[in-house]
Amino acid sequence: MTKSQKLLLKIKIKAIISILIGVFLTGLTVLASIAYIMGDDGQFEHALIALIVILVLGVFLLVFGIRNIIDPKNAYIIAKNPNILEQIDSLDANLKYKDKFIMFSDRVIAKKKKITNCAYLEDVYLVYISKHSYNFIPAAKFLVVATATGQFTINIYGCKKQTIDDLISRIASVCPNVQFGYTREGLNHLNQMREQWKANNK
Repeated sequence: MTKSQKLLLKIKIKAIISILIGVFLTGLTVLASIAYIMGDDGQFEHALIALIVILVLGVFLLVFGIRNIIDPKNAYIIAKNPNILEQIDSLDANLKYKDKFIMFSDRVIAKKKKITNCAYLEDVYLVYISKHSYNFIPAAKFLVVATATGQFTINIYGCKKQTIDDLISRIASVCPNVQFGYTREGLNHLNQMREQWKANNK
């Protein structure tokens, strides 16, 4: 089974779970409504909002599940990145490099720990370091990889500077359109390239 087939299967399984939960919540709402009405204990008005919320959630999960089981390509992960199935198969079939952070084939780069965070090499537009602190104490550090269809982060907290520099150099060596640094120029480049990508993929 290919990586794309596994992803489609995973989407179908989640869709079935959504349908089951949706049926349960919808049925529960109907039964609770009947019980309240027949009981006529004066508490129905207080529970009405909660029942409506549960009913809406149940119907949403039901519709969401049915839609994705009929056509898994409607799933958010594929709708967001229409080329993901081809990309993960490319990684699986033509892997050229892999370390603890990234992996890439001759066409695609991905996060090592989550292969569905991927993009064509030419669709990586901006890479920058994002630091987070809590009460002025460093708490997290990520390498953000912004692509045509979104972004993914690589946890580099605690990594040596040389390790991070090597990772950045590795990305630069295979991604022809990438720029580095969270700067005005970098953000302008990212926005312009994304607009161009959208125009080319209508």
